[in-house]
Amino acid sequence: MLTFLVLLGVALRAWGYAANPSLWLDEILVARNIVGLPLGDLLTRPLYLDQVAPRGFLLLEKLATLALGESELVLRLFPFLCGLLGLVLFRRLAERTLDGWAVPLAVALCAIGIPFIRHGA
Repeated sequence: MLTFLVLLGVALRAWGYAANPSLWLDEILVARNIVGLPLGDLLTRPLYLDQVAPRGFLLLEKLATLALGESELVLRLFPFLCGLLGLVLFRRLAERTLDGWAVPLAVALCAIGIPFIRHGA
């Protein structure tokens, strides 16, 4: 049952990722910094357009765009992979901390929750 729920969550996130929805305004502003700034400036100077983001995230995103290109799918790849990993780790956490019916309920909510899918796809 739990494996099915995790696979359902993976499928929903993959579907959302493959749909390639348009970036939201805040994502566009961060993406402009990632694509437009050299790596050194990206990691050592304030971002343009009043944006903030963790330096590790900026580094991984910049490396991905350098290696794979500057498409929206590339910019969403790291969050997508984190969403998949988060789903698997949440299952393990639920199994360790919850009992009985609460485990599949918690995993189901994580697997099919629209905010989790939206931000992990």
